[in-house]
Amino acid sequence: MQPPSACKGLQAQYKVYDVNKKKLLILRVNKQLGAGSFGKAFLADSLDYREPLVCKTIDLQAKNNYVQYSTHQLLRFTYREIQYLQQLGLLIGYQHDKENKKMLIVMKLHPGIAEYHVAPKLRRLAEYASFSALRKLHRQGIAHMDPHECNFLYNQDTEQAVVIDFGLAQDSHFFRELRDFYVFLKTRKTSPTLLSAAGRDTLWYFIDFYCNELKEHVLANRLETAKTLFCYACVIIAALCGASTLGIASILAQAFLKAMILPALSELLEAVQEHYELRAFNQRQTAAVRYFSYMVVSIMMILQGLILALQTMALMQQIPSFFSGITQLGEVCANHRVFWQSCIQAFPLEETLLTIIQLKPWVHTCQYWINNAEKYLLTDNIMTTYYQHKIAATVKQPSYLPHFKQTTTNHLSTRKAAKPFTENRLSPQRLR
Repeated sequence: MQPPSACKGLQAQYKVYDVNKKKLLILRVNKQLGAGSFGKAFLADSLDYREPLVCKTIDLQAKNNYVQYSTHQLLRFTYREIQYLQQLGLLIGYQHDKENKKMLIVMKLHPGIAEYHVAPKLRRLAEYASFSALRKLHRQGIAHMDPHECNFLYNQDTEQAVVIDFGLAQDSHFFRELRDFYVFLKTRKTSPTLLSAAGRDTLWYFIDFYCNELKEHVLANRLETAKTLFCYACVIIAALCGASTLGIASILAQAFLKAMILPALSELLEAVQEHYELRAFNQRQTAAVRYFSYMVVSIMMILQGLILALQTMALMQQIPSFFSGITQLGEVCANHRVFWQSCIQAFPLEETLLTIIQLKPWVHTCQYWINNAEKYLLTDNIMTTYYQHKIAATVKQPSYLPHFKQTTTNHLSTRKAAKPFTENRLSPQRLR
């Protein structure tokens, strides 16, 4: 696969398999749209699509002055990006040139300009739209992990923004979302604090945003919201009340809350590990700083092992009572002289539910070790085959909350006291 940049102004043609239409797609690459640390983006078109497309080429052997990843790591990041594009309904097709260690991704083109290049008078609205797009991405289960101003495209006609460049994206959880918010504010040189006027404006901006988001969610999902609140209220009340009050419900609620503590701690340690892994790969750091980062990563992995051991011990303590209840149920069912009501009464309901409660966080923590195996143990061929099957089976998933509409855009543009962010900008070199 020859890179488009080698064509020197001529239109390059590629044959890429369209994962949606299940056929070969003839793609013509026209002009370059931009360049990143490990690849370039080009404008492309095809006779099978009326609208223009984006062709992104990635060199798996490329090195960045800031962070240097191995070919294996870049291959993993690229396949994860393709998976997220397919999940969001943006992927057209992709091609993996194993011989030259290059990849080509074809995706839909979003209209708009980068938030960094928006006119000063529209920056507050563009930043508001970008934060809305980031929240929408989180609700679809994806943490962007690189939400600087060049990765949001703002459409002045619709006053909405979209997120691009999922090269560093990960599956979303609470602490990764917090990191996204931190980087989002840091690249715009502002933070929510009561110690400065800009910080107080940002705090008001967050309150305004989340109040409107919550209102829209409740109005659009009244029944689902009521069910969720009822279920959580029942769990909390059952956990606070004694077993003598609510019986098995209280026991299950307390076990559920205890079992959720370790997965939350695991997610926190995973977020810390990702941060220090990035510092360890940073070639601008001194050798001592990189060794310190590797040491922190090792400590995080040891703590993750302890969490997995604690969860395994809790699960192994519950399994014998579960199998004992199943054995008793089998003996009752084997007696043909009893009614089916007796079989139902003999079912070990409490033991089964407690086993499921312990099993779910254990599987959650095991996923952490699967991800580490992808990073450091699996070969390129095994990982490629795994992700290719996963991408082929991935369909666009609806978000678990409704898409947030910017109903407050107009009043934000006229409210002088509620400036979402300061006007200080970062240089393009630092953003990249």
